[in-house]
Amino acid sequence: MLLISTQNITVKLKYYFNNNGQHYFQRSIPRALQRFYGDKKIVRHKLPSIHSQMLLEMNRLAHHYDQHFKALKSGQGGTPSQIQEQAVALLASHGVLPGAANTPARVPEGMYEYPHLDYIEDYLRDKKQAGTMTKVDELAQLLLSKPMPILLSQATDVYFENHEHGTSEKFKKNTLKRWKNIYDVTGGDIALADVTREMARRYIKHRLTTVKTTTVERELKTIRAVINSVIKEKSLNLSNKFERLTIPKKGKDSVARKPFSQDEYRKLIAGCVSKADEIRVLILICCLTGVRPSEAAGLRREDVYLDDEYPHFDVVEYGGRTLKTKNSVRKVPLIPAAAKVLAQYLETHTDSVVFPRYCDGNEVLGDNVSGATNRYIASLGISKTLYSARHTVKTLLDQAGTPEYLAESIGGWGKPSISRGYGDGHSLARKYAALQKALTTVLVNESE
Repeated sequence: MLLISTQNITVKLKYYFNNNGQHYFQRSIPRALQRFYGDKKIVRHKLPSIHSQMLLEMNRLAHHYDQHFKALKSGQGGTPSQIQEQAVALLASHGVLPGAANTPARVPEGMYEYPHLDYIEDYLRDKKQAGTMTKVDELAQLLLSKPMPILLSQATDVYFENHEHGTSEKFKKNTLKRWKNIYDVTGGDIALADVTREMARRYIKHRLTTVKTTTVERELKTIRAVINSVIKEKSLNLSNKFERLTIPKKGKDSVARKPFSQDEYRKLIAGCVSKADEIRVLILICCLTGVRPSEAAGLRREDVYLDDEYPHFDVVEYGGRTLKTKNSVRKVPLIPAAAKVLAQYLETHTDSVVFPRYCDGNEVLGDNVSGATNRYIASLGISKTLYSARHTVKTLLDQAGTPEYLAESIGGWGKPSISRGYGDGHSLARKYAALQKALTTVLVNESE
């Protein structure tokens, strides 16, 4: 182990071995992992003779084996990721690292330029002649000159590392939820380069047995984005097999959400007002504004303006909280029935967010919102979801003769027209009046 010794200092390095003046990095292979190295007990690499270079190389090799031993210990064996680790370990057991065939050695002219490959080449040749090549052997042979294949399970890591929302847990969860279905047609976790066009076509057919065409379209959009990111960031010479796919009868299987009937709406609003707890206030806000459930759930105190001439709240993005479209950013009026209940509810807690159970101040817990609101609506004997409130408000606005551009600016449905007052200081007043008029028929007891 002794490497450097002077009159004043002695330096000892872990994993150093001196064999008749030749410096080596030598490390014992944990007993449980020796099977990955052909039952060898140590790995050994020659080191440069210059001390500074030697120290750097030893540090690099120590880190390299720390990571690979850790990966091998945590693996279950037989998985693509485990095979990758075993292939790298196999190369290491023969004194080489991935890419070794791409760097010739400095030898006298006329001599074989790759003497460092002798052991691994002999091993692979013997295995091939014996007909006993394994997936590990095949990958190890590939890694001598080619980069490590990117697996499907690794593709999303590349995507998250290079996406503006890649650190958002909500974004990751939604992406992985759509990405995971690809394994149903690939037969498991395979290399991205092995994905075929037939698999992509089969994906559509397979998913259409359980979900609608619009869902498949959203999933394909995510899959294409992930694959394109990997191709770009890793400079892969691949085509995206999920591009330009046709979804049969796209959109024709959609079932339009029906608005609440007037009786259902009155019953729902009355129930929320009578017991204005967190979930019922959230539902009430949706019923009296037409906002999306996630937009209401993501409100912060700083977004609510109850003391303005026209009480309202701002729908904005912040932290990990994103909105469905660019046009979703807007000011939404709060008519008296909504403003009164919301003001009373806000006095019951001091959190910075309006609905702390459904928002952590960074992003909205969408699944919690959907489940809780739908359960309450079902408890009233109404077989619809909260999203029907959005359609109900749009219907009421239309029935009240609200101009389309104004209705769109209230609900964030379309792109407001600059020429028709978008951005005008009086636009909030017009939206307030339009919403008040539209909801009159369902707020018969508002003055009470």
